[in-house]
Amino acid sequence: MAIEVQSPEALFQATRVSMGRDVSSGNHEASRARILVVDDENGPRQALRMLLKEDYTVMMAASVDEAMETVAREPVDAIISDIRMPNGTGLDLLKRVKERYQDIQVILLTGYGQLETAMEAVEYGAFAYLEKPFDNEVILEKVRACLERQRHEQERRAMEYLAMEANRFETLGLLVSGTLHDLGTPLSVLGNHLELIMDKPEVAGERRRLHTMQLQVEHCNDLVRSTMNFLRQAPNESSVFSLNDIVHLCLEVARPLLRSTCVEVDLELRSDISPCTGDLVLVRQAALNLIYNACQAMDAQDAPRKLR
Repeated sequence: MAIEVQSPEALFQATRVSMGRDVSSGNHEASRARILVVDDENGPRQALRMLLKEDYTVMMAASVDEAMETVAREPVDAIISDIRMPNGTGLDLLKRVKERYQDIQVILLTGYGQLETAMEAVEYGAFAYLEKPFDNEVILEKVRACLERQRHEQERRAMEYLAMEANRFETLGLLVSGTLHDLGTPLSVLGNHLELIMDKPEVAGERRRLHTMQLQVEHCNDLVRSTMNFLRQAPNESSVFSLNDIVHLCLEVARPLLRSTCVEVDLELRSDISPCTGDLVLVRQAALNLIYNACQAMDAQDAPRKLR
């Protein structure tokens, strides 16, 4: 399998693009931010469209449901919504958007300013809460500011993602290195016994040697199987799993490190733990990190070294 190695800068840029619209694109249309204006009255919708259309791609919706359909169908960077609308308010839209699309910034407009409503808007993550009639320059400044926040948030998450991937691959390197080291011993035994059988096929101990070889082959298979089970599932896939199974698997994978650091494992698992639903890869990563960190912490410690 060929692996293409990218520079950190290229990987960072690719990550930004994969997480959303790339604001640094050289294509003007592709780089224009997309603003969704939501109001049940056509006049305010059109007024905002005329104000924003020179710098942004503007979409419009007349209700909360229509706005959610647009967001589900097309990329949206920011929403400007009236609060008072029939069949759902701007606050309802804010809550639904933030539940599903954390990246989208929401600016709420109202002709009836109330402290309680403003507090709710802040609580649910509104970027700004403005009273009508609004000043055009204020609206433009708030849109620019919310898009800048969105860009910073995307870059922060991209860096977190890269850090997590780097950590995954660092542990993976230790894991594979240890597994290959463990494979060396049984393979060496297999080779020695094969030589003996080939040199003296008539010896009485042939069956015993063949049995020893079989056990070593099984040992190799177990090591490979543990590693493949660890790597098989793609990250960010949700699945149902047993925490006890994860502990057993990670201890098996970390066995070379445990042996080289002379760490003894005291294992006590409850049998009544319910199955968990989540990202199996990340949970295994967390368990492996705990094991590796514990071994490193005891590296300078005198025996006995115990991991419980």
